[in-house]
Amino acid sequence: MINAVGKDKNGQEILDDINDSNIDTSLIQVIANQLTSLVKVHLDENGSASYSVEMPCA
Repeated sequence: MINAVGKDKNGQEILDDINDSNIDTSLIQVIANQLTSLVKVHLDENGSASYSVEMPCA
């Protein structure tokens, strides 16, 4: 579920992709002066994932 994106290139690409799938984006907020969140995923040697979110973000 997406409730907000930043007002940046990544946010616009996400909204475009969702719209291209004919999904309503009218309730997704676009936050000015914020970047769309970026989550980095690291897999350890056993394939277990850990996540970090780059801040600040929408």
